Amino acid sequence: MELTSLTHALLETIKILKKYVYLKDPSSYLILALFILLTHCFKNFDTVPYLLITGPYGSGKTLILELLNLLCHRPLLASQISKAAFYHVIHRLQGTLLIDEAEGLSKRYQNDFDMAILLHGYKAGGFVVKVDAGKRKHVKFRCFGPKAIANIGGIYSKQLRSRCIILKTTEMEGGN
Repeated sequence: MELTSLTHALLETIKILKKYVYLKDPSSYLILALFILLTHCFKNFDTVPYLLITGPYGSGKTLILELLNLLCHRPLLASQISKAAFYHVIHRLQGTLLIDEAEGLSKRYQNDFDMAILLHGYKAGGFVVKVDAGKRKHVKFRCFGPKAIANIGGIYSKQLRSRCIILKTTEMEGGN
């Protein structure tokens, strides 16, 4: 892809984002647009950062994920995803996982997520091994790919937070 085409795609993506989302920090639009473009070519990289969207209730986190769902490569927008589904979806998706209302990640002990997928999924070749109790054999799940996570409280785990680009949303002046 030529540099002019890439620049055009980046500018058009920023224009779309600005039309639908209020972000106080103008650089946040560039961060979102670059993440969107990254999802279309992530297989060319050894690692991909996650996008953590955090902010107060009503600040547009879900709206951002809905836009990402329209613009990212092979997106799946999910909230309240079970651990079993988490493994199978990431393994088969080979695209972008968008996780909304991931409040469990802001707590010291996460019951909602298997941290292994998130800790290893930023790196090409990342996988998690689970045991299929019915067949009594191990199953290897691929977990590499871009992921965007939205919640109010951020991420408790320093290790997982180090794999994230953090985008903070704010309520619009004067409320919503």
